[in-house]
Amino acid sequence: MKGLFKKFVGQSKLYYFALTLFAIIFVFSCYMIRSQMLASAKSEKEYHSIQETYYSSTEHLDEEAQNKGDLLKEEETVEEKTEILPRFNSLLEQNDDTVGWIHIPNTAIDYPVVQADDNACYLDHTFEMEKNKAGSIFMDYRNRVGDLDQNTIIYGHHMKDGSMFKDLAKFRNEDFLLENKKIIFNSIYEEMEWEIFAVFVTDTDFNYIEPNFSTEDEFQDFIETVKLKSIMPLEDEITQDDHILTLSTCGYDFDDARIVVQAKLLND
Repeated sequence: MKGLFKKFVGQSKLYYFALTLFAIIFVFSCYMIRSQMLASAKSEKEYHSIQETYYSSTEHLDEEAQNKGDLLKEEETVEEKTEILPRFNSLLEQNDDTVGWIHIPNTAIDYPVVQADDNACYLDHTFEMEKNKAGSIFMDYRNRVGDLDQNTIIYGHHMKDGSMFKDLAKFRNEDFLLENKKIIFNSIYEEMEWEIFAVFVTDTDFNYIEPNFSTEDEFQDFIETVKLKSIMPLEDEITQDDHILTLSTCGYDFDDARIVVQAKLLND
């Protein structure tokens, strides 16, 4: 009888220990979910405000910028890409790391682009330098803004709430890709339109984030490789004189997977 009692007590202790452990895990999970939701909401509010600032400036300054742009085209001076577009003045006052704005039609991608001295800062800091897992959309620290490299690389997180660069995954759908090949990425100096020529998933062993190439053959080998990796063949011709844009975010196909969308500059 005593043996049965001890066994019952032992089982009861084990039961209450398991119940307590479950309760702790449940509370911690709720806390983490709530924290993520609050961080997501805070990030969304911040970037919505920044979008209002940018587009408000754009509406008021479009005519002035157009007149100035026409004058610069006529002069064709070296200063053409050192004159900051007026629409970026307000953003630069908020964050002088601002280097441009990216917008992809029919996606939620509509954000300022920043650049730091490394590729770590904006992984977990927003445009207003708030600590947040959403981070920012940021340009590779090696890239130049005023004088474009052969390959301009821009990164963003694949956020589950649909923000940042999550919608790059939409381009894995061939129908969506064919209907939405245009990207608007404006630097603080120049308005630019780009056309997608490759979409692929890769691991980090493939070096798709090289800003410049030593030789023409090296560049063309790179272009042929990404075209072969692309989810579907796109017959865009890319030459040594072209500038390309590389957008990169995490994928969940395998460890260290990356979803990559590449486009070429149209109004070069």
